Amino acid sequence: MTRFTHRLTCCCLALSLMPLPGCGNSIETGPAAYANLQSLYLVSNQRDAKKLEEVAQHIAEQRQTGEISAAEEESLVEIINDARGGNWQAANKAARALMEAQIHLNR
Repeated sequence: MTRFTHRLTCCCLALSLMPLPGCGNSIETGPAAYANLQSLYLVSNQRDAKKLEEVAQHIAEQRQTGEISAAEEESLVEIINDARGGNWQAANKAARALMEAQIHLNR
């Protein structure tokens, strides 16, 4: 094995072990949480702070009534916090990644 091939193999191995955004920590969501994900995706795409707070309030209410689990709420609040911090694109990507993960989890 040449030095170049060895380095390339090491780099590929290192990259394959790195976690990808949106690929780890994916939880399976129920219908209510998935609907909230859709809302967060739309709100973050539009960068609508007022609607974001409405969705956040709705999520809090659903957690209190048991419509969504604590794990679902935690994932949704992470997205909300990204958006609240002005990271609209990160929030949008996270919402989309979690929605896409549901497709793979439900196969």
